[in-house]
Amino acid sequence: MNWCKLNTVYVTPSAHRIFTETGQTINDEEILHKDFDELVVFLRPKAFVNSSGTTWANETVRLRHTLPYAFEVKGSRQIGDQTSDFITALY
Repeated sequence: MNWCKLNTVYVTPSAHRIFTETGQTINDEEILHKDFDELVVFLRPKAFVNSSGTTWANETVRLRHTLPYAFEVKGSRQIGDQTSDFITALY
């Protein structure tokens, strides 16, 4: 991949990694396996957005709306995807 040099671009990068793991016992040793692993990177112009905790919290709320499946337990959704997206957007 070709990455831009961050010192030439006036941006605030931030990364959010969301993953789930399950444990498996093999030879009396517990080994963790990643079931789900997703990395999301935000690049925001520093002239408009700082890199405070509030900005990171807003990004997490945005991710809950954009990727609701990453924050929910599998099989726990009892409503349809469109209804869930609507409810998530309200919060």
